[in-house]
Amino acid sequence: MEENNLTKIENTPKANKKISISVVKLITLIIFIIGYVILVIFSYIHVNIFSSIFRIVNTISKIFTIIYLLYRHEDAAYEISWILLIAFFGIGAVILYFLWGNSRFSDKACKKIQNIEDSSKIYLNKSSEIIKDFEIANNYDKTKIKQLKYMINISGFPIYYNDNVRYLDSGEAFFDSLKKDLKKAKESIYIEFYILSEGKLWSDILEILKEKAKKGVEVHISIDSLGSFLTKPKNFVKDMKSFGINVYIFNKISFNVSSYINFRNHRKIVVIDSNIAYVGGVNIADEYANIEEKYGYWKDTGVRLVGQIAFSFQMMILRNLEIITNKKQDYKRYSESNMQKNFNMEQSANNGFVMAYADGPYNKKDPCENIYIQTINSAKKYIYISTPYLILGETMYNTMLNIARSGVDVRIVVPHIPDKKMVQIITRSHYEELLEAGVKIYEFTPRIYSFQNDGIR
Repeated sequence: MEENNLTKIENTPKANKKISISVVKLITLIIFIIGYVILVIFSYIHVNIFSSIFRIVNTISKIFTIIYLLYRHEDAAYEISWILLIAFFGIGAVILYFLWGNSRFSDKACKKIQNIEDSSKIYLNKSSEIIKDFEIANNYDKTKIKQLKYMINISGFPIYYNDNVRYLDSGEAFFDSLKKDLKKAKESIYIEFYILSEGKLWSDILEILKEKAKKGVEVHISIDSLGSFLTKPKNFVKDMKSFGINVYIFNKISFNVSSYINFRNHRKIVVIDSNIAYVGGVNIADEYANIEEKYGYWKDTGVRLVGQIAFSFQMMILRNLEIITNKKQDYKRYSESNMQKNFNMEQSANNGFVMAYADGPYNKKDPCENIYIQTINSAKKYIYISTPYLILGETMYNTMLNIARSGVDVRIVVPHIPDKKMVQIITRSHYEELLEAGVKIYEFTPRIYSFQNDGIR
């Protein structure tokens, strides 16, 4: 980390103290007050019958929605926020809740995804021997063993020996390395991104993919319908099919109010020949490789992984494709391909261990957040975090405060130039209490961070 590019925050900027809550509340209140005033005015125009019916419907809808919210056992802060809005603004807030705030997956959708996971997990390699080596390598540290078993149980993915992991410290390094590996692909290429944007970066990658598809390499691209809605090239799906490239659009935007609009795929994964995986914070857009500068230099990172771990990431993609297409994926073939490539490799615990894990709205266990919380709580010396968005839930916020107050050296790096101003306002609203607890906060200038890059020891 370059110290010259870091500005240490000693005091909370006055304009940002607790401003996030007030701004969010103010915007929300203005929206609902306007809507409520319109409803009240309309009710007085039709004073007699309409007014009575409106009041009855308003009261009943508030009562039943609040009961429904309490029954669902959501996050406490989430429940309280909606209950207050519904109590004060009635049917307008009820309608808004069921359109946007009803964030739970339907039981049918959850069951479908669970069935996909249950039927595919048999193709993941068992890791009992590796777990034993992990225990020996960590001197039978009960905290680390407990955390590992928790991660395996909650995510369903096994632990592997670290065959070859390389940290890529910029978007340029990420895509330069990726393009070299794409050119060497012989069997299959699986690409999954939230944003795919027309530009030089995509043109360079597309030329490689077209050439590979001509030579018989399977090429699969999955993008998010919302993330790439305004950025993907015109006639994208049609053109890809003409090149022999398979395209999948995750959760197509629908005007059906019962659909889960906020079910988005933010993953950024590439798997080549079932043996090389790339994962990080980048999207396929020129700003991520600093071909175009929108917010100053865009600081992004990623990881290149080789070996058995690659199949865990391919499994994530294949499961998503099964969700999108409703067609069974060939997990067995890709699992066997991965095993064949790694069968004769000499593996040991000397280089450490690697493990993948995933999350989604259907998973009520919140594996990613809970793994972070467990990892932070296990820190003895330091915790270094770089993140573009420091928006902390209540549990994570208290975890950060408590670990800092216990004497652990906690340092957080956030962007000085944001891509979303509101996010920076919310980020800076955390500064005061974090600084008081002993957390050291730095703003990276003039760059923006995109990938959560955490060091904990």
